[in-house]
Amino acid sequence: MNSLIERAREVLFSNLQHTGGEYVCPAWPHYPHQYAWDSDFHAIVLAFLGEKELAKREILRRLEHQREDGFLPHMIFKKRKLGWLRDLEHYFFNGRCHSDYAQPVVLAQALKWIDDAAFTRDVFERVLKAFLYFIEKQDPDGDGLISSFHPAETGRDVSPEFDRFMWRIPGQHRLLNTALYIFSLAKWSAKYRLLGWDVLKIWQNGGIDIEDLMVNAIWVDGMYLMAEFAPPEKQQKIRQLAARTEQAILNLCWDKEDKMFYALDRENEFIKTLTVGNLFPLLLPNLPREQARILVDNLTDPAKFWTPYPIPSVAVSDHRFDGANKGKFLLCNWDGPTWINTNWYLIQGLLLHGYGEVAREVAQRTLAMVEREGFWEFYNPFTGKGMRVKDFGWSTLAVTLPRLFD
Repeated sequence: MNSLIERAREVLFSNLQHTGGEYVCPAWPHYPHQYAWDSDFHAIVLAFLGEKELAKREILRRLEHQREDGFLPHMIFKKRKLGWLRDLEHYFFNGRCHSDYAQPVVLAQALKWIDDAAFTRDVFERVLKAFLYFIEKQDPDGDGLISSFHPAETGRDVSPEFDRFMWRIPGQHRLLNTALYIFSLAKWSAKYRLLGWDVLKIWQNGGIDIEDLMVNAIWVDGMYLMAEFAPPEKQQKIRQLAARTEQAILNLCWDKEDKMFYALDRENEFIKTLTVGNLFPLLLPNLPREQARILVDNLTDPAKFWTPYPIPSVAVSDHRFDGANKGKFLLCNWDGPTWINTNWYLIQGLLLHGYGEVAREVAQRTLAMVEREGFWEFYNPFTGKGMRVKDFGWSTLAVTLPRLFD
Protein backbone atom coordinates (compact mmCIF):
# COMPACT_ATOMS: atom_id res chain seq x y z
CA MET A 1 0.00 0.00 0.00
CA ASN A 2 2.85 2.40 0.79
CA SER A 3 4.29 1.94 -2.69
CA LEU A 4 0.88 2.66 -4.22
CA ILE A 5 0.64 5.86 -2.19
CA GLU A 6 4.04 6.95 -3.47
CA ARG A 7 2.97 6.17 -7.04
CA ALA A 8 -0.13 8.30 -6.50
CA ARG A 9 2.05 11.16 -5.29
CA GLU A 10 4.26 10.84 -8.37
CA VAL A 11 1.27 10.94 -10.72
CA LEU A 12 -0.27 14.03 -9.12
CA PHE A 13 3.03 15.91 -8.90
CA SER A 14 3.91 15.05 -12.48
CA ASN A 15 0.54 16.35 -13.68
CA LEU A 16 1.08 19.44 -11.52
CA GLN A 17 4.52 20.05 -13.01
CA HIS A 18 3.16 19.93 -16.55
CA THR A 19 0.90 22.92 -15.83
CA GLY A 20 3.76 24.96 -14.41
CA GLY A 21 2.54 24.30 -10.88
CA GLU A 22 -0.80 26.06 -11.40
CA TYR A 23 -3.03 23.02 -10.87
CA VAL A 24 -3.09 19.25 -11.27
CA CYS A 25 -4.36 18.36 -14.73
CA PRO A 26 -6.17 15.02 -15.11
CA ALA A 27 -3.52 13.51 -17.41
CA TRP A 28 -0.83 15.10 -19.57
CA PRO A 29 -1.04 15.75 -22.49
CA HIS A 30 -4.47 14.22 -23.06
CA TYR A 31 -6.30 16.43 -20.56
CA PRO A 32 -4.23 19.60 -20.06
CA HIS A 33 -7.01 21.77 -18.61
CA GLN A 34 -8.38 22.07 -15.08
CA TYR A 35 -11.60 20.08 -14.92
CA ALA A 36 -14.17 20.62 -12.19
CA TRP A 37 -14.74 17.36 -10.39
CA ASP A 38 -11.30 16.08 -11.39
CA SER A 39 -9.81 19.03 -9.54
CA ASP A 40 -11.95 18.38 -6.46
CA PHE A 41 -10.88 14.72 -6.45
CA HIS A 42 -7.25 15.79 -6.83
CA ALA A 43 -7.70 18.09 -3.82
CA ILE A 44 -9.03 15.15 -1.78
CA VAL A 45 -6.03 12.96 -2.58
CA LEU A 46 -3.56 15.80 -2.05
CA ALA A 47 -5.09 16.40 1.38
CA PHE A 48 -4.80 12.68 2.15
CA LEU A 49 -1.12 12.84 1.14
CA GLY A 50 -0.55 15.73 3.56
CA GLU A 51 -0.30 18.33 0.77
CA LYS A 52 -3.09 20.50 2.09
CA GLU A 53 -1.75 23.76 0.68
CA LEU A 54 -1.75 22.28 -2.80
CA ALA A 55 -5.27 20.97 -2.19
CA LYS A 56 -6.42 24.46 -1.24
CA ARG A 57 -4.83 25.89 -4.39
CA GLU A 58 -6.94 23.54 -6.51
CA ILE A 59 -10.09 24.96 -4.92
CA LEU A 60 -8.99 28.59 -4.93
CA ARG A 61 -8.09 28.51 -8.62
CA ARG A 62 -11.53 27.12 -9.40
CA LEU A 63 -13.19 29.84 -7.33
CA GLU A 64 -11.27 32.54 -9.21
CA HIS A 65 -13.49 31.73 -12.20
CA GLN A 66 -16.78 31.78 -10.32
CA ARG A 67 -19.55 33.94 -11.76
CA GLU A 68 -21.66 36.27 -9.67
CA ASP A 69 -24.57 33.81 -9.75
CA GLY A 70 -22.36 31.05 -8.30
CA PHE A 71 -21.65 29.15 -11.52
CA LEU A 72 -18.34 27.32 -11.69
CA PRO A 73 -17.20 26.10 -15.13
CA HIS A 74 -16.55 22.44 -15.76
CA MET A 75 -13.27 23.31 -17.47
CA ILE A 76 -10.75 26.13 -17.15
CA PHE A 77 -8.52 26.14 -20.20
CA LYS A 78 -4.78 25.97 -19.91
CA LYS A 79 -3.20 28.92 -21.67
CA ARG A 80 -1.34 27.83 -24.77
CA LYS A 81 -0.59 28.92 -28.31
CA LEU A 82 -3.67 29.15 -30.45
CA GLY A 83 -4.18 26.26 -32.82
CA TRP A 84 -7.16 24.77 -34.57
CA LEU A 85 -8.33 23.00 -31.40
CA ARG A 86 -8.04 26.17 -29.34
CA ASP A 87 -9.92 28.09 -32.03
CA LEU A 88 -12.65 25.45 -31.87
CA GLU A 89 -12.83 25.78 -28.09
CA HIS A 90 -13.06 29.55 -28.38
CA TYR A 91 -15.90 29.26 -30.88
CA PHE A 92 -17.91 26.88 -28.72
CA PHE A 93 -17.22 28.76 -25.50
CA ASN A 94 -17.58 32.35 -26.70
CA GLY A 95 -13.85 33.05 -26.62
CA ARG A 96 -13.64 32.85 -22.84
CA CYS A 97 -10.99 31.01 -20.87
CA HIS A 98 -13.46 28.46 -19.56
CA SER A 99 -16.40 26.33 -20.61
CA ASP A 100 -19.99 27.48 -20.17
CA TYR A 101 -21.48 24.48 -18.43
CA ALA A 102 -20.91 23.04 -14.99
CA GLN A 103 -20.14 19.60 -13.55
CA PRO A 104 -20.89 17.74 -10.28
CA VAL A 105 -19.63 19.76 -7.33
CA VAL A 106 -17.38 17.73 -5.03
CA LEU A 107 -16.11 20.80 -3.20
CA ALA A 108 -17.80 19.92 0.10
CA GLN A 109 -16.11 16.52 0.15
CA ALA A 110 -12.81 18.26 -0.64
CA LEU A 111 -13.27 20.62 2.32
CA LYS A 112 -14.02 17.64 4.55
CA TRP A 113 -10.76 15.97 3.58
CA ILE A 114 -8.70 19.17 3.85
CA ASP A 115 -10.13 19.59 7.35
CA ASP A 116 -8.98 23.16 7.93
CA ALA A 117 -11.63 25.16 9.78
CA ALA A 118 -10.11 28.55 8.91
CA PHE A 119 -9.92 27.72 5.22
CA THR A 120 -13.48 26.36 5.20
CA ARG A 121 -14.74 29.60 6.78
CA ASP A 122 -12.83 31.63 4.21
CA VAL A 123 -14.33 29.88 1.18
CA PHE A 124 -17.67 28.77 2.65
CA GLU A 125 -19.90 31.43 1.09
CA ARG A 126 -18.38 30.98 -2.36
CA VAL A 127 -18.67 27.20 -2.20
CA LEU A 128 -22.26 27.43 -0.93
CA LYS A 129 -23.03 29.78 -3.80
CA ALA A 130 -21.73 27.14 -6.21
CA PHE A 131 -24.14 24.60 -4.74
CA LEU A 132 -27.08 27.00 -4.74
CA TYR A 133 -26.48 27.85 -8.40
CA PHE A 134 -27.67 24.39 -9.42
CA ILE A 135 -31.00 24.50 -7.64
CA GLU A 136 -31.63 28.18 -8.41
CA LYS A 137 -30.62 28.13 -12.08
CA GLN A 138 -30.77 24.52 -13.26
CA ASP A 139 -34.15 23.41 -12.02
CA PRO A 140 -36.29 25.01 -14.74
CA ASP A 141 -39.41 22.94 -14.00
CA GLY A 142 -39.17 23.63 -10.25
CA ASP A 143 -39.50 20.00 -9.15
CA GLY A 144 -36.44 20.11 -6.88
CA LEU A 145 -34.26 18.10 -9.27
CA ILE A 146 -31.22 19.54 -11.05
CA SER A 147 -31.31 19.35 -14.84
CA SER A 148 -28.21 18.67 -16.92
CA PHE A 149 -28.32 20.17 -20.42
CA HIS A 150 -24.99 18.88 -21.70
CA PRO A 151 -23.58 15.32 -21.38
CA ALA A 152 -20.32 16.59 -19.88
CA GLU A 153 -22.29 18.24 -17.06
CA THR A 154 -22.84 14.82 -15.51
CA GLY A 155 -19.18 13.89 -15.91
CA ARG A 156 -20.35 10.70 -17.66
CA ASP A 157 -20.10 12.15 -21.15
CA VAL A 158 -21.24 9.19 -23.25
CA SER A 159 -23.49 7.45 -20.73
CA PRO A 160 -26.57 5.83 -22.33
CA GLU A 161 -28.94 8.30 -20.68
CA PHE A 162 -27.97 10.77 -23.41
CA ASP A 163 -28.38 8.44 -26.39
CA ARG A 164 -31.56 10.09 -27.59
CA PHE A 165 -29.68 13.36 -28.09
CA MET A 166 -26.64 11.98 -29.92
CA TRP A 167 -26.25 10.75 -33.49
CA ARG A 168 -25.00 7.17 -33.66
CA ILE A 169 -25.54 4.00 -35.63
CA PRO A 170 -25.88 0.51 -34.14
CA GLY A 171 -22.94 -1.85 -34.20
CA GLN A 172 -19.18 -1.73 -33.79
CA HIS A 173 -18.49 1.41 -35.81
CA ARG A 174 -16.04 3.14 -33.51
CA LEU A 175 -14.58 5.74 -35.85
CA LEU A 176 -17.92 6.65 -37.37
CA ASN A 177 -19.73 6.84 -34.04
CA THR A 178 -16.92 8.90 -32.55
CA ALA A 179 -17.27 11.35 -35.43
CA LEU A 180 -21.05 11.39 -35.05
CA TYR A 181 -20.72 12.01 -31.31
CA ILE A 182 -18.35 14.94 -31.90
CA PHE A 183 -20.73 16.39 -34.51
CA SER A 184 -23.62 15.97 -32.06
CA LEU A 185 -21.76 17.92 -29.40
CA ALA A 186 -20.84 20.55 -31.98
CA LYS A 187 -24.50 20.86 -32.96
CA TRP A 188 -25.65 21.34 -29.37
CA SER A 189 -22.76 23.69 -28.54
CA ALA A 190 -23.54 25.86 -31.57
CA LYS A 191 -27.22 26.02 -30.61
CA TYR A 192 -26.39 26.88 -27.02
CA ARG A 193 -23.93 29.53 -28.13
CA LEU A 194 -26.69 31.23 -30.12
CA LEU A 195 -28.81 31.16 -26.96
CA GLY A 196 -25.99 32.74 -24.94
CA TRP A 197 -25.59 29.57 -22.85
CA ASP A 198 -28.66 30.73 -20.93
CA VAL A 199 -30.05 27.66 -19.14
CA LEU A 200 -33.67 28.84 -19.14
CA LYS A 201 -33.56 29.68 -22.86
CA ILE A 202 -31.94 26.32 -23.58
CA TRP A 203 -34.73 24.55 -21.70
CA GLN A 204 -37.44 26.60 -23.42
CA ASN A 205 -35.95 25.92 -26.85
CA GLY A 206 -35.83 22.14 -26.58
CA GLY A 207 -32.28 21.62 -25.42
CA ILE A 208 -31.00 18.54 -23.65
CA ASP A 209 -32.69 18.08 -20.28
CA ILE A 210 -31.80 15.09 -18.12
CA GLU A 211 -32.45 14.96 -14.38
CA ASP A 212 -29.54 12.68 -13.64
CA LEU A 213 -29.51 10.55 -10.49
CA MET A 214 -25.79 10.79 -9.86
CA VAL A 215 -25.67 14.57 -10.26
CA ASN A 216 -28.57 15.05 -7.88
CA ALA A 217 -27.34 12.54 -5.29
CA ILE A 218 -23.84 14.07 -5.22
CA TRP A 219 -25.45 17.49 -4.80
CA VAL A 220 -27.53 16.27 -1.86
CA ASP A 221 -24.49 14.63 -0.26
CA GLY A 222 -22.53 17.86 -0.64
CA MET A 223 -25.31 20.04 0.74
CA TYR A 224 -25.64 17.95 3.89
CA LEU A 225 -21.88 18.34 4.36
CA MET A 226 -22.18 22.09 3.79
CA ALA A 227 -24.77 22.22 6.58
CA GLU A 228 -22.16 20.75 8.91
CA PHE A 229 -19.69 23.48 7.93
CA ALA A 230 -22.25 26.30 8.11
CA PRO A 231 -22.72 28.80 10.92
CA PRO A 232 -25.68 27.84 13.15
CA GLU A 233 -28.07 30.37 11.60
CA LYS A 234 -27.68 28.81 8.12
CA GLN A 235 -27.66 25.12 8.95
CA GLN A 236 -31.41 24.54 8.93
CA LYS A 237 -31.97 26.28 5.58
CA ILE A 238 -29.19 24.29 3.90
CA ARG A 239 -30.54 21.02 5.29
CA GLN A 240 -34.02 21.90 4.09
CA LEU A 241 -32.76 22.45 0.55
CA ALA A 242 -30.85 19.16 0.65
CA ALA A 243 -33.92 17.34 2.00
CA ARG A 244 -36.15 18.81 -0.72
CA THR A 245 -33.99 17.39 -3.51
CA GLU A 246 -33.52 14.14 -1.60
CA GLN A 247 -37.30 13.72 -1.35
CA ALA A 248 -37.72 14.62 -5.02
CA ILE A 249 -35.36 11.76 -5.92
CA LEU A 250 -37.25 9.35 -3.65
CA ASN A 251 -40.68 10.45 -4.87
CA LEU A 252 -40.15 11.12 -8.57
CA CYS A 253 -37.31 8.82 -9.63
CA TRP A 254 -38.50 5.56 -8.07
CA ASP A 255 -40.31 3.24 -10.47
CA LYS A 256 -42.68 1.15 -8.34
CA GLU A 257 -43.17 -1.44 -11.07
CA ASP A 258 -39.48 -2.01 -11.87
CA LYS A 259 -38.41 -1.33 -8.27
CA MET A 260 -35.54 0.83 -9.46
CA PHE A 261 -34.46 4.46 -9.50
CA TYR A 262 -34.19 6.05 -12.94
CA ALA A 263 -33.07 9.38 -14.34
CA LEU A 264 -35.86 11.53 -15.77
CA ASP A 265 -36.33 13.25 -19.12
CA ARG A 266 -37.85 16.73 -19.61
CA GLU A 267 -41.39 15.25 -19.34
CA ASN A 268 -40.40 13.57 -16.05
CA GLU A 269 -40.61 10.17 -17.72
CA PHE A 270 -38.22 7.44 -16.63
CA ILE A 271 -35.12 6.87 -18.76
CA LYS A 272 -35.05 3.11 -18.44
CA THR A 273 -31.42 2.27 -18.85
CA LEU A 274 -29.35 0.67 -16.10
CA THR A 275 -26.10 2.48 -15.38
CA VAL A 276 -23.96 3.18 -12.36
CA GLY A 277 -26.01 6.37 -11.94
CA ASN A 278 -29.02 4.27 -10.90
CA LEU A 279 -27.11 3.18 -7.78
CA PHE A 280 -26.30 6.68 -6.51
CA PRO A 281 -29.39 7.10 -4.31
CA LEU A 282 -27.26 5.04 -1.88
CA LEU A 283 -25.73 8.43 -0.96
CA LEU A 284 -29.07 9.63 0.41
CA PRO A 285 -29.15 9.44 4.23
CA ASN A 286 -32.93 9.04 4.31
CA LEU A 287 -33.12 6.30 1.69
CA PRO A 288 -35.69 3.75 2.95
CA ARG A 289 -34.15 0.47 4.08
CA GLU A 290 -36.05 -1.62 1.53
CA GLN A 291 -34.92 0.56 -1.38
CA ALA A 292 -31.33 0.42 -0.13
CA ARG A 293 -31.57 -3.38 -0.04
CA ILE A 294 -32.87 -3.45 -3.63
CA LEU A 295 -30.01 -1.25 -4.84
CA VAL A 296 -27.46 -3.46 -3.09
CA ASP A 297 -29.11 -6.56 -4.55
CA ASN A 298 -28.64 -5.02 -8.01
CA LEU A 299 -25.06 -4.04 -7.23
CA THR A 300 -24.17 -7.56 -6.08
CA ASP A 301 -25.94 -9.31 -8.98
CA PRO A 302 -23.30 -10.84 -11.33
CA ALA A 303 -25.69 -10.32 -14.24
CA LYS A 304 -25.70 -6.57 -13.55
CA PHE A 305 -22.91 -4.89 -11.57
CA TRP A 306 -21.08 -7.59 -9.59
CA THR A 307 -18.22 -8.25 -11.98
CA PRO A 308 -14.78 -9.48 -10.86
CA TYR A 309 -13.71 -5.82 -10.69
CA PRO A 310 -16.86 -3.88 -9.87
CA ILE A 311 -18.65 -1.48 -10.37
CA PRO A 312 -19.15 -1.28 -14.17
CA SER A 313 -20.56 2.00 -15.45
CA VAL A 314 -23.35 0.17 -17.31
CA ALA A 315 -25.00 -3.03 -16.15
CA VAL A 316 -23.75 -6.17 -17.89
CA SER A 317 -27.38 -6.99 -18.74
CA ASP A 318 -27.90 -3.71 -20.58
CA HIS A 319 -27.64 -3.88 -24.39
CA ARG A 320 -25.21 -0.95 -24.32
CA PHE A 321 -22.68 -2.69 -22.06
CA ASP A 322 -19.15 -2.46 -23.49
CA GLY A 323 -16.79 -3.22 -20.64
CA ALA A 324 -13.76 -3.81 -22.86
CA ASN A 325 -14.21 -0.42 -24.56
CA LYS A 326 -14.28 -1.96 -28.04
CA GLY A 327 -17.60 -0.91 -29.45
CA LYS A 328 -18.96 2.58 -29.40
CA PHE A 329 -16.34 5.32 -29.15
CA LEU A 330 -12.66 6.06 -29.24
CA LEU A 331 -13.46 8.75 -26.70
CA CYS A 332 -13.83 8.26 -22.94
CA ASN A 333 -16.19 5.42 -22.26
CA TRP A 334 -19.03 5.21 -19.76
CA ASP A 335 -20.61 2.22 -21.49
CA GLY A 336 -19.32 -0.41 -19.09
CA PRO A 337 -15.77 0.12 -17.79
CA THR A 338 -15.17 0.52 -14.06
CA TRP A 339 -14.23 4.00 -12.84
CA ILE A 340 -12.51 4.72 -9.52
CA ASN A 341 -14.45 7.87 -8.62
CA THR A 342 -17.88 6.21 -8.82
CA ASN A 343 -16.58 3.30 -6.73
CA TRP A 344 -15.26 5.82 -4.19
CA TYR A 345 -18.68 7.41 -3.84
CA LEU A 346 -20.69 4.19 -3.79
CA ILE A 347 -18.45 2.65 -1.12
CA GLN A 348 -19.46 5.61 1.05
CA GLY A 349 -23.11 4.98 0.22
CA LEU A 350 -22.82 1.30 1.15
CA LEU A 351 -21.21 2.19 4.48
CA LEU A 352 -23.90 4.80 5.13
CA HIS A 353 -26.60 2.13 4.96
CA GLY A 354 -24.80 -0.58 6.88
CA TYR A 355 -23.44 -2.70 4.01
CA GLY A 356 -19.88 -2.73 5.28
CA GLU A 357 -18.98 -6.19 3.94
CA VAL A 358 -20.05 -5.29 0.41
CA ALA A 359 -18.23 -1.95 0.67
CA ARG A 360 -15.07 -3.68 1.84
CA GLU A 361 -15.23 -6.18 -1.00
CA VAL A 362 -15.60 -3.41 -3.59
CA ALA A 363 -12.68 -1.53 -2.02
CA GLN A 364 -10.43 -4.60 -1.88
CA ARG A 365 -11.10 -5.55 -5.49
CA THR A 366 -10.57 -1.96 -6.59
CA LEU A 367 -7.27 -1.71 -4.75
CA ALA A 368 -6.07 -5.05 -6.13
CA MET A 369 -6.86 -3.85 -9.64
CA VAL A 370 -5.08 -0.51 -9.23
CA GLU A 371 -2.06 -2.00 -7.47
CA ARG A 372 -1.58 -4.37 -10.40
CA GLU A 373 -2.39 -2.01 -13.27
CA GLY A 374 -1.60 1.47 -12.01
CA PHE A 375 -3.69 4.64 -12.32
CA TRP A 376 -5.65 4.44 -15.59
CA GLU A 377 -8.66 6.42 -16.74
CA PHE A 378 -10.92 3.38 -16.44
CA TYR A 379 -10.68 -0.40 -16.18
CA ASN A 380 -12.13 -3.56 -17.71
CA PRO A 381 -14.66 -4.82 -15.13
CA PHE A 382 -13.89 -8.48 -15.97
CA THR A 383 -10.10 -8.50 -16.27
CA GLY A 384 -9.19 -5.34 -14.36
CA LYS A 385 -7.02 -4.19 -17.26
CA GLY A 386 -6.36 -0.44 -17.23
CA MET A 387 -7.57 1.35 -20.34
CA ARG A 388 -7.19 4.50 -22.42
CA VAL A 389 -5.15 7.13 -20.53
CA LYS A 390 -2.43 6.21 -18.04
CA ASP A 391 -1.48 8.25 -14.95
CA PHE A 392 -5.02 9.57 -14.65
CA GLY A 393 -5.35 11.87 -11.65
CA TRP A 394 -8.68 10.99 -10.07
CA SER A 395 -7.88 7.28 -10.12
CA THR A 396 -5.43 8.07 -7.31
CA LEU A 397 -8.58 8.19 -5.15
CA ALA A 398 -7.95 4.46 -4.76
CA VAL A 399 -5.29 5.17 -2.11
CA THR A 400 -7.89 6.89 0.07
CA LEU A 401 -10.28 3.91 0.12
CA PRO A 402 -8.96 2.39 3.39
CA ARG A 403 -9.56 5.76 5.11
CA LEU A 404 -13.29 5.47 4.32
CA PHE A 405 -13.50 2.59 6.78
CA ASP A 406 -11.93 4.47 9.72
